[in-house]
Amino acid sequence: QFDDISGSCFPEELVIEQNDGGIAALAASRATYGAYNASFVNGWITNLFNSKTANRIRIGEVLESISCSGSGINENNEKYILFGDPALYLALPTEAVTFQSLQSDTLKTLSGISVKGSVDKDNENFNGSGIIKLFDSDRQVTRYWTADNGTIQSMSYVLPGKLLFNGIITFNTDAFSSRFFIPKDLNYAGLSGKITVSGWNKNTGVEVAGYYAPVYYSGSETVIDTTGPEIRIGFSELVFKSGDVVNPESEFNISISDPLGVNIAGQMGHDISLVFDNDETMAYIATEYFTYDNNSDSSGSVVFPMPDLSPGEHSITVTAWDNANNSSEKTGIFTLLSSSKFAIERIVNFPNPFSSSTDITFQLTHPATIKCTIYTVRGLKVRTLETGEIYLPGFNAIYWNGEDDFGDKVAKGIYIYKIEAMASESDDKDSFIGKMVKSG
Repeated sequence: QFDDISGSCFPEELVIEQNDGGIAALAASRATYGAYNASFVNGWITNLFNSKTANRIRIGEVLESISCSGSGINENNEKYILFGDPALYLALPTEAVTFQSLQSDTLKTLSGISVKGSVDKDNENFNGSGIIKLFDSDRQVTRYWTADNGTIQSMSYVLPGKLLFNGIITFNTDAFSSRFFIPKDLNYAGLSGKITVSGWNKNTGVEVAGYYAPVYYSGSETVIDTTGPEIRIGFSELVFKSGDVVNPESEFNISISDPLGVNIAGQMGHDISLVFDNDETMAYIATEYFTYDNNSDSSGSVVFPMPDLSPGEHSITVTAWDNANNSSEKTGIFTLLSSSKFAIERIVNFPNPFSSSTDITFQLTHPATIKCTIYTVRGLKVRTLETGEIYLPGFNAIYWNGEDDFGDKVAKGIYIYKIEAMASESDDKDSFIGKMVKSG
């Protein structure tokens, strides 16, 4: 009831919500009826997809076309109001992807499956990136509930299959290819699964999509494998080793690899899990965050946001499974800093003493530029090391070849170095003074 001046209706709130909500909403202002609504919705689908590809049509034109075509009945349709810009185009793929036939429509667990396909585009070649997904069989389920009169009611319906593979692919001159392994964790419900592909070109804005169905699962390949996947714990844009300092804005980037692929079927007990500080109340299921690397069937990564942790030392334990249901576990230690604190930490030069050259290593909590000045013990400036580049949070190093500003080797003895960090995203600064020894 958008015309009720005493308040705003839900579709209005949805559309006007800042940085959230929806791009548009189609809603009825008064009561409508199921059969007529079904015809009305079918009219939308027909106008948007009148062939195997999506129509480029404005949402206002769709509503106008339905109103003039007699979909449903006028009395019912007149109650529908479009909240939003009627000139808006929906972001739908405009080109179709066609799959080449698989070697078999029935896939065996632990078998490696190759998939190829191409874009149906006549006027020019399509090049870009994409995502390919393999889904388990659809599931027939029945749900029961107790009605107001005390009788047991039931409803049966089909749920889509769980995601078995989620990988990045490359389109090269219309064509793409991919390979994946079938996990043991299937539901064997007797219904069919499917493969979907979507692709895009950032420069041209062209988007493509397609699917292959049905896909059936039956039987198993004989594979002897008792080793779980390899796990490497890291952080996005950060060279990390256990014990390093990180800031709260950092994201975990956990690499997982296995020759038989990583299990993302989501069966109970076989999820990718993250546990912080050995506290089960701080356990997270991260399976849905896993994506295979570009054109890979064996390795990928989990990008996971930092949970709400207090500053200080913490541990993370990662558990993952391969498609043969072998598991591995890896634990890493990290020190979390306060988000408001800019600092340069753990400054060490190695080797020390050094004979010809040394690396001055340090860790940053935020991106920064670095200036390192080297002095004699009497305060005479020997060398300034400064490139102007922005160093990322985490472990970094500056190399000194043991020469002064004139290119001459410095003499044996003790040298003082001052390393200054200037935050690139604020006016914060930090510095450290250390001592090194040249022995030869």
